[in-house]
Amino acid sequence: MAKRPGDEIVVWNTGRKYTEHGQRMAAKIVGNTIYVVDIDRGLDMMFPLVFAELAVERDFIAQIMAMYDKGMFVSLWTFQSEETELHVALIEAAGRL
Repeated sequence: MAKRPGDEIVVWNTGRKYTEHGQRMAAKIVGNTIYVVDIDRGLDMMFPLVFAELAVERDFIAQIMAMYDKGMFVSLWTFQSEETELHVALIEAAGRL
C-alpha cells in the first residue's frame, strides 16, 4: 500500500492568530484514527479516519481543518499510556514550525 499523507507526522500552521506563533498543528494517522495536537490552543484531539484515499498532503490538512472547524472531533484530556510517545512526537513536531 502506498504511503498516505498522515502515515508520517504532518505539521502546519493555519495562520490563525491565536498566539504570536499563529496556530501550529501536527497530525498522524494511527489505524483508523487521526491524532491531532494544536499546541497554541492546548488542544489534543482525535478524528475518525473517514476518507479512504488522500492524494496530497494539503487534502489531508484541509480535511482535518474542515472537521476541526465543525467540532467533529473527540477531545483528549490525556493520551492513553500507549499514545504518550505519539503525543510527545506531535507536540515536538508542531513546535519546530
